[in-house]
Amino acid sequence: MTNDTTPARKNDADLLALIAAFDQLHRDQPDNPDRKRATALWDQITGTVPATLGGVLAVLEFSDQVTDPLIATATAGLRAIAEKGDAAMSALDPFALGGRQEGDDAILALFREWQDEMERLAASDLSDDEYEPLCLALMKTERQIFDANSAGLTGLAIKAFMLGYEAQADEGLYHSGYHSCAINPFAPDQYGAERTLYLSNHALKGLIADAARLVPELAPLTARINASPVVLPPDGEGIDGKPDAEESFVAVAWSPSLGGAA
Repeated sequence: MTNDTTPARKNDADLLALIAAFDQLHRDQPDNPDRKRATALWDQITGTVPATLGGVLAVLEFSDQVTDPLIATATAGLRAIAEKGDAAMSALDPFALGGRQEGDDAILALFREWQDEMERLAASDLSDDEYEPLCLALMKTERQIFDANSAGLTGLAIKAFMLGYEAQADEGLYHSGYHSCAINPFAPDQYGAERTLYLSNHALKGLIADAARLVPELAPLTARINASPVVLPPDGEGIDGKPDAEESFVAVAWSPSLGGAA
């Protein structure tokens, strides 16, 4: 029998019901269960691929663990992980989240290539003749990232980062000394009524925060935009006694904890 390895189900309610029916049949008829009914249930159970960790555990516990101690050991480990709940399943590991797949490896490799190219451009005293081909190569790498097909959360997180980088390259608050690949924090004119981020900017902030959570190597490059407040402090409550909102942004942008220049 060929199992469906790509279940479209969002839960394992049907699978759990099949296992419960099989167990109930053997409880009701312990000596001579209905063979036809038992065989039909068995085939349905073994042909149903679990869609959740709970489903995997149910299938393993349904199996004959007495004759295979390795299954019993694996089941015990999975059960311990499941009992930890979100603390175990929300680790900053795109593999655990099902997000790191073949297409994402290509996007991650291109992203690291883009970082190298950006750093070469920023660190070099280049003539115009030297700068132009490097800049064209950089834009080619960026377009390759944009065009690549994401296979999971890692690829989507990288693309979210690139969107934030491009959006903030012109609109954000920039100071010399920033890492060449870092996303600029929000500038005062990106705030609207009640000194609150415009909705599009608030959406971008949330997206970038998720990207950094899913792909930890993005964290230092997103620190400043993630540190930008959703609501600016009231007038007269700036940082270090500076009442002006833009001065508050400068203080945040140059914070040593965010890698600002001294």
